[in-house]
Amino acid sequence: MIPKRPLDLIFKPLANGIKDKILHVSPDIPPKDSIEITACEINGSNYANFNSKHSFVTLPKSNERLNAKVTETPSQETQHMELNKSIIKGWQVIEVKGQIDSKTVGDLRDYLDQNITGDLPVALDLTEVPFMSSAGLRTLLTLNRKTQDMNIKLCLVGVIEEISETMNVTGFLKYFTMHHNIADLSEESKEND
Repeated sequence: MIPKRPLDLIFKPLANGIKDKILHVSPDIPPKDSIEITACEINGSNYANFNSKHSFVTLPKSNERLNAKVTETPSQETQHMELNKSIIKGWQVIEVKGQIDSKTVGDLRDYLDQNITGDLPVALDLTEVPFMSSAGLRTLLTLNRKTQDMNIKLCLVGVIEEISETMNVTGFLKYFTMHHNIADLSEESKEND
């Protein structure tokens, strides 16, 4: 999808051959809420039975192939990120909520620069991060270098499988200690004190 431009997708489904007549529409696996259906035509006529946010069209009953044209458009919603710092069991826990992409990565970098101190290890809680772009991955590497220079430990918490797989394929995973949840982190901090 060309950034910020609508994309017309053409389908020729046999409605009765699709379970519940639900045509799921997505050109790729985009970040959550980043695209929406803005128009649909069935056999050349406007058709309104679609769910714009969840990207599916409920097809009309038909025993013949339909000509479906679905227009998907990048969502106009502003990307938001929530960042919070707390101290848990002797760790600086930075909780990140939201996508880490080119629109939000600057906020993350600024927050990390302003809030990480050199006296405690750092745990970056990514449990509520559904998507991370290459800019986000580069920021993690920068954070890794920064914590090494500060001589403090760094670990990542709650990284979803898709992000973890990307980190593995790109070779980034080897630079990080990973934990499934904060409870795992707590156990490790007790062991290493």
